[in-house]
This record gives sequence, structure tokens and C-alpha cells, in this order.
Amino acid sequence: MATENSGLEKPVMENTVLENTELRLMQPEDIDTVIAIIEANDEDDAEEAAQSYQNLGLENQFVLTRSEKILGVTGCRFVENAHQTCWLSWTYLDPAEKGQGLGQKMLQDMVDKMRAGDIRKVFVSTSDYEDPEEGPLYAAAHRMYEAAGFRPELTHPDYYEPGEAQIIYGLPLADIPSERQIAPDDSAAFFNGLNEIPETEGIYVINWEVAKKRLLSRQKPQQFTQQDLEIGIERAREWSARSIFIAFPSNMPNVLPPLEAAGFFEEGRLKDYYEDGLDEVHFRFNL
Repeated sequence: MATENSGLEKPVMENTVLENTELRLMQPEDIDTVIAIIEANDEDDAEEAAQSYQNLGLENQFVLTRSEKILGVTGCRFVENAHQTCWLSWTYLDPAEKGQGLGQKMLQDMVDKMRAGDIRKVFVSTSDYEDPEEGPLYAAAHRMYEAAGFRPELTHPDYYEPGEAQIIYGLPLADIPSERQIAPDDSAAFFNGLNEIPETEGIYVINWEVAKKRLLSRQKPQQFTQQDLEIGIERAREWSARSIFIAFPSNMPNVLPPLEAAGFFEEGRLKDYYEDGLDEVHFRFNL
């Protein structure tokens, strides 16, 4: 189970020959075959992928082919408002092609392309789901990510459904200074939505944006309050939510007091997410 984020920047790569296969840019006429491959591995991902290809386009999306037959799919999406950060797109092989090492080769080639395209860091989201009969369904994918250098950075327990966690892996593609100092940001944030996260059961996210100071006004924009959060919590409770998430850059200290007062806790962070030294901190409230 792999998700991606929006945000588009320059294309990072060209077609690549991979032994008897070719990793080439995805074309509109490939989409039906690609969705069928994703669906054969994960029906939920197939539905979300179809919407993504339609809404965000095919830039930096690739298919693995042999003699023009599509064997697999991969790609990446840039993170909006971050410096050269990407999410790995859905990376799946046709089940009939598994067991030949093609998945690992495809992933490694994609990593090499992102590194050559000056991408700084890449993340991928997956699951620890265990099928009652087949066992951990994504164990092979986890081994593949780890063989390519990805390491787990953040785990959200009981995320997709009770008992099924979300695991986010990260892979630095450039040298990142270990002690880079980031100036604090005292911008005020306000909420602009509460939405259920796709592929989850009862997990909601609070969306926010920075409040801009009005021209000719000396008033400082208002920071969200504990009461604002409690309104969102009550609404989520009415919708039978299990948990609420919200994430902020690590240099926004003003968000901490209202979050803590309302009962949110830091569950973890994605290191160097926005830029070197600037993490994305994930907060959670359980209902």
C-alpha cells in the first residue's frame, strides 16, 4: 500500500533500459493496463491511483516494459512547498512477473533517476497488514524498500483500520547537514477543513494554512486556539472518527500550546521533510 503526495516540479528523468526491460515514461494509453496491475495487488490503491493520474497527470510516472508489454509501474510526485522532496508513487509488478528480481531492479533504477534529478529526499507509505491466511502482505515490499536504502521513520498504529498501521519509510538522496539551524516561524495558522483520509476507516486530518496579514492593517493574524481544535474534535466525534491527525513544520513553536491543551500528542516526525533540518511533525488525537 503506497501513497503519494501532490506538487509538481520539473521532470526528473528519461527512459532507461534495464537489461531486457525498459523503464519508460507512462503514456495516457498505458493507464488501463497500469490500473489493472495495481488492482491485482491492491484494490484500494488502484482506485486512488486512477484519481491521481486523472487529477495530477503523468509527469514523472513510469512503466516497466519488455517487448512493449507493461510489467510494472512506479514513479514519484514532488511535495508542494518543500525543497526537492518526493513521495514514491505506486510501485507494483504484474503478479505474473514476480520472483525474477524485476521489482528490486525497477525500484533501484527509479531511485537512481531521482538522485540524478537532484531530488533531496524521498518517502514511501506502506502498511503492516497481515492477512489471516497469507500473513504479512507487504513484507516483500518492505524488504525491497530496505534493500534500496529506505528506513522506517514514522509509524501510525491502527491507521488504515484497527490493527493495521501505516509505516512511512524515508531515503535521503543527498548529503544532509546534521546540525543545520532553522529559524523559528511565528506565522499564525488557521484551519480550513476536516477530511477523512483515503483508504482509512475513521481517520481524519485537519487541514490548515498560514494566515496572511492584511494590507493597511496593524493587527497580527490570529493563531488557532484550543477551542478551535475542540470544535474540530466534536465534529469528528459526530462522524464516528477514531483518530484525528495534523502535521506542522518543526519550526512553528506557536502551534504546540493549543495542540497540547486540546489533548493532541506528537506521534513522530519525518526528518528533513521540507528542507535540510526542517522536519514534518505529526500530531494525533484519539477519540
